[in-house]
Amino acid sequence: MNVRTLRLPQINGGLNTRDPQHKIDDSQSPDMLNMWARNGVLCKRWGQEYVKDRVSVDAKGEKTFFDLDFGAIHSISPLYEGFNVIHGNDKLYKVDLATGANTAIETVANAESTFLLFSGLLYFMDGADIWEISADFDVRKISDDAEDEAQRPYKPIVYINCKPDMSESTASEAFNLIGAGFRVQYNGDGTSTTYKLPIKGLDTTAVRATVGGADLVENTGFTVNRTNGTVTFAIAPVKGTNNVIITAYKTQAGFKERIVKCKVAIAFGGESADIQGGTRVFVMKNPNPEYSRTYWYSDLGAGQSYGMKYFPDTQYEHLLQNNEPIMAAAKQGGELIIFKTRSLFAVTYEFDGQDVYYPLREFNSTIGCDMPGSVQLIDNSLVFANTYGGVFTIVTTAGKQEENVKPVSANINMSLLHETNLAAATSVDYDRKYWLCVGSVAYVWDYEIAPFYGYTDYEKAQRRLVWFKFANIDAAVWHFDKYLYYAARQKKGVSKLVRFIDAQSDFGSPIEAYWISKAYDFGLPNYLKTVLEVYPSLVAYSNSAATITVSSEQSYSFYTKTVEAESFSWRQFSWAYFTWAIQRYAKPCKLKPKMKNVVYCQVKLHNNEIYRDMGISDFCIDYIVNNKIKR
Repeated sequence: MNVRTLRLPQINGGLNTRDPQHKIDDSQSPDMLNMWARNGVLCKRWGQEYVKDRVSVDAKGEKTFFDLDFGAIHSISPLYEGFNVIHGNDKLYKVDLATGANTAIETVANAESTFLLFSGLLYFMDGADIWEISADFDVRKISDDAEDEAQRPYKPIVYINCKPDMSESTASEAFNLIGAGFRVQYNGDGTSTTYKLPIKGLDTTAVRATVGGADLVENTGFTVNRTNGTVTFAIAPVKGTNNVIITAYKTQAGFKERIVKCKVAIAFGGESADIQGGTRVFVMKNPNPEYSRTYWYSDLGAGQSYGMKYFPDTQYEHLLQNNEPIMAAAKQGGELIIFKTRSLFAVTYEFDGQDVYYPLREFNSTIGCDMPGSVQLIDNSLVFANTYGGVFTIVTTAGKQEENVKPVSANINMSLLHETNLAAATSVDYDRKYWLCVGSVAYVWDYEIAPFYGYTDYEKAQRRLVWFKFANIDAAVWHFDKYLYYAARQKKGVSKLVRFIDAQSDFGSPIEAYWISKAYDFGLPNYLKTVLEVYPSLVAYSNSAATITVSSEQSYSFYTKTVEAESFSWRQFSWAYFTWAIQRYAKPCKLKPKMKNVVYCQVKLHNNEIYRDMGISDFCIDYIVNNKIKR
């Protein structure tokens, strides 16, 4: 009797739902859930817990904790001055995620929102206004009505060298979309008392005038005809160059909404800017169909940065190559990549020593992104997904369009593309893994195990990538620092904050996990075999247990046995499975199915026990080759 052994030293190939179960790689699985490969072992994913808030301490010092509840969480800021700001319902909260301590700091709109770190400050857009959050977490709206001049939008100098009647002038800065104020500089002629402004129908906000450096007060040193847009001085300003400065206000309907309703804000530009930095803020993804294909960008006013207080009405671009809306934007290799539903654009930064330019070009007109929450920068290349092709990566913004974007999700597309609510997917890059959450399922690409290589053979490039599938993860908003967090999707107007932990439970309940092997034909599909014994090796330090089922083409459940490997460990301590036993190495478990005259052998391991892992380090199958198949 010639006994042969199939040994699988690595079973970290992840999920493959595309190929037939007997044609996938030996290390892959046609169906697995809540399992991933870590440190050479296939094991359960991290567990989850709600972030708690200590709400009271009684006389004995006993603490009472409750799940943090911010209502519907719309967005979470990057770490800022050691804290995060969370937008829940209509409030902004300063939060210490390590302790759960939080304080409401401002009332804002109850709507979709975004945060942006820019010029050392944290900015927030809620669809109605732009807010500036200082290092001491003072939250101030950028508004013409702000008491502090520093919090008002920049008032551009729109014309200089003007004659009093505006018959001659030099255009200077563009009007500000988010502010009504503007300034005009005139050359006093010593005789004219009436000065004409470039706009009629002025706001009731008090007009200011400076003549020769002296400030004059409306209705004392001058009067204003707002209907005609003229200022009349009591005494004619003396002759000079740009010695008369008039500051007036004109609210243009719909101007502010072009900016504040945008769902995307990203810093970009500047020769020394990196992935995080930038000298301007680009905003886009306005829900108004008229502006859904447009982006705007801020500028420096009077040669210095005014943060997000100046968006010139001339600094925009309409992407009119097609009718698709802008969906997302991110940076790669010194370029700003703009995603439309079926096309991709790149914006670059140029400075000629005097002026700044942002050239735009389309580099792919067939593939785009209609899952805006899927965009992440992975190993210096942007990864994104769409509902019609799965997950892709941008390998270059040059070259032919069929060569600059490559698919990476062939192994999971049969499962991924049949999920519902793909457009609402969210993602995060954490622990060298790309997490794509669709509904309550997360597909995770482990690019530490298998990074993408741009083979010309698309099939080869994709088949080697390692994807895992997790359930019971319902992420609407992701965040990470020391831990990985997410805000769960709303249920009855509430989305709790969740943290991943190195434990085998989800919120105190078991994590159901399973792994199904390839249908092994042992390289001999034309022979019958007898499967004598199956040896899974379980990792004892994680208190592993598994119910193992061996099947063939003849029977879905030919043989079943439950095995376990226990060992004392503070890391996975549980009184329910307490033991003083010590297992230094993985524990091989012997199964004797004695399954005769089969072509295929397939094994399933399953675990639904709380506080218990299912760590598999090795896998062996002993078998005998029988006769050739006769018919």
